[in-house]
Amino acid sequence: MFCYTLEDLEKIVGGYRKERENLIRQTRLLFREETDAFFNWALSGKTDNFFGIISRHPSMYAIFETIVRVAPNNITVLIEGASGTGKELIARAIHRLSSRKRQPFITVNCSAIPDNLLESELFGHVKGAFTGAVVNKTGLFQEANNGTIFLDEIGELSESIQVKLLRFLQNGEIRPVGGNQTIHIDASLITATNRDLNTRVSEGLFRSDFYYRLNVVKLTLPPLNERTQDIASLTTHFIRLFSQKFNKEVNGIDNKALKILFSHSWPGNIRELENVIEHACAMALGPAITPEDLPQLPGETGENSIGGKTLKEMEAEHIRRALSRFDSNHDAVCRELGISRTTLWRKLKELGIS
Repeated sequence: MFCYTLEDLEKIVGGYRKERENLIRQTRLLFREETDAFFNWALSGKTDNFFGIISRHPSMYAIFETIVRVAPNNITVLIEGASGTGKELIARAIHRLSSRKRQPFITVNCSAIPDNLLESELFGHVKGAFTGAVVNKTGLFQEANNGTIFLDEIGELSESIQVKLLRFLQNGEIRPVGGNQTIHIDASLITATNRDLNTRVSEGLFRSDFYYRLNVVKLTLPPLNERTQDIASLTTHFIRLFSQKFNKEVNGIDNKALKILFSHSWPGNIRELENVIEHACAMALGPAITPEDLPQLPGETGENSIGGKTLKEMEAEHIRRALSRFDSNHDAVCRELGISRTTLWRKLKELGIS
């Protein structure tokens, strides 16, 4: 049985590490001591882990670059992406690179709180505001004062709460439920949604003025099936994480199991992959994950399937697909793979690709 160790998986993606020297230089000039954590990450060479976000995909690197540019500016950020793509991790990275990094980071899942309770949770209430309000309550915005508040699933908000949040964005003020006095709050607001807010605006389900206030900087996260080159890095990360959690010596994955991971469409994105690897590590009896250790997944075939190929064959196929997709335009291929032209020429020679 052929088995990939964690070191083997790292070799698969090692050739696609994009040079970040220009970004590092620009960021050093712009943000200096405020981004020590970013410099430590960028200069370490471990460029697949950006504050817990595992990726070497060019589209994600573009998002990382935007984050380090906007984070120090106390600007409103809207994060779009399907469930499981890592929106909260992106929000936390923005907070950690901001001047508020030592202040509170408050997370609210707006869809998890009933609408009749959400207003009180966000803004607080005064005694007697409604039945059961026997004492004054401090809201989450007050708890986030001087820090960052992250509102997930913003597309689910009622119009009345949208109006109150719009007032905060315009004036930096909130009013507790039942209160007569406004309270000034100094906090950054980051929001996220898995909905198309443009469509909801056109359907009259989301206020256009509120949307434009939120959409100062928008980050759109790609689904995992558009980041297949990250599957190996993520698998490596999760195997290490869960083998330690379960105190097991799982240090690899066999070829058939890896084929299943690459073939799956991942509708649940990174969260689904994490759950699959957690299950597999818990079930594994040996040092490598096998197909029997994986939970039941719908089998798929297609361009992401890697079959029983060796590492070099997998790498060559990946490069050939990119060459075909971009009609052998090497600049475009380099951007897609996240490598320099020198690295591409070396890979073409090593792998015998004409």
